[in-house]
Amino acid sequence: MSNSPPSADVAPLSAQQVREIGANWTDERSSAWLYRELAKRSKDEVRRRLLDEFAGMEDKHAEAWEQVLTRRNLPLPKSQRLFAHRMLVTAAKVAGTSVVLPLIHRNEVEAIGMYLSQENAAPEGDVKRAYAAVVPDEIV
Repeated sequence: MSNSPPSADVAPLSAQQVREIGANWTDERSSAWLYRELAKRSKDEVRRRLLDEFAGMEDKHAEAWEQVLTRRNLPLPKSQRLFAHRMLVTAAKVAGTSVVLPLIHRNEVEAIGMYLSQENAAPEGDVKRAYAAVVPDEIV
């Protein structure tokens, strides 16, 4: 733990950065729900465990963004399940989880570029650490 005051590590954020971090939080929360829903529907035990593990990682990511926002006394966005995630769950109900996993993989790959771009523009301190915690999990 650092001996410096808590606020020394909290750099100001632009309005765009606040929106991005809020959107990241929403996406991670919704993604955790998505993976749990797919795990419930998976007939394969190994796949079910992996999807549950992915949900846990998304929870960890959402917590990182939540800390960035709450340290600045910023409100959390309204928690919601994203439309795209709801549609993927619906598709899995109809056609099975195997059908939607390639689509989810594509979305995860696209998220890596978005996160790297945001990380490059992020201020030092707690925000950079949040990206450092999230990005490696997205790449795996």
